[in-house]
Amino acid sequence: MRLEIRMSDLTVPEARDKRNSLASRTDVLDKVGVLATLPGDMHTTTEMVASFYGVDVELVRYHVKANREELDTDGYRVLTRSVFESEFGSLSNLDPRARTIALFPRRAVLRVGMLLRDSSVARRVRDYLLDSEQRIQSMNVEPLTGLEYALRLVDAEKRVLEAQARAEMGEKFKRAIEGGDGLTLREFHKKYFSAITETAFMEHLYSKGYLINQIGKGAVRTEGPKAGTRRDGTQHRHPTYKGKRFFYLHGGGIHGGKRREGTRVRPGHWELELRDQLAAEGLAANENTAGLFVIEGGNSKGLA
Repeated sequence: MRLEIRMSDLTVPEARDKRNSLASRTDVLDKVGVLATLPGDMHTTTEMVASFYGVDVELVRYHVKANREELDTDGYRVLTRSVFESEFGSLSNLDPRARTIALFPRRAVLRVGMLLRDSSVARRVRDYLLDSEQRIQSMNVEPLTGLEYALRLVDAEKRVLEAQARAEMGEKFKRAIEGGDGLTLREFHKKYFSAITETAFMEHLYSKGYLINQIGKGAVRTEGPKAGTRRDGTQHRHPTYKGKRFFYLHGGGIHGGKRREGTRVRPGHWELELRDQLAAEGLAANENTAGLFVIEGGNSKGLA
């Protein structure tokens, strides 16, 4: 009895096998909070993990050091700063003195949650993991007659066919929304939030910290009808660290000897997540935004 109780505690060293068996359940992370990630939505840093669990960075580092072998199996790795920046770019929130940066895939983030004791978020992670496992183990296996078995096979086949049909529709949905380089800010506004002005839409993105606002903060114009006024800053409308989850800089080629880049919405599920996030923040969304369109050469095209 004592051993059984102890093994239900995922934080103890003896529970390593249990942690290994649950390490693939990364879906639990989305049930307890919003995990900030690096560009690509695949990795986080030590600081991001600490913020997610609401603990000090040094506590995360302590558990990494004490359980490094386990975390290595989850894909945890440490990169030099130069390698990190070549892969992810230079991030403004990184400690400029840091020579190395640790990367945590979602499995490693989940394992940290199984190890942290003094975190309410980590406790919720462990509760979800253990509760779901107990529900599976408590299911009673009843003997079936031949007819019952045959009926269940027919029912199972029906569910498979229905699931395949839904998957085909989902794939069509995915291909449509991922069919280009993503929407421009104007296209996204027109598609989902045309009930408000484009100016109000952009002000919301600035005020909520998704995009950088450098209106009138650039170099002074020296000629032309606007001489004496300031241009917009070179990073105007670029995504902030927060905004990089939903936006990216799309290369527009070289013009006048300068590389042109425009901010676009990341294609795929990020587009829909952004729509829902902005609506939750109070922006008036269009009544019907279910229709998808593919961007072809900068023009929108309806999807039948």
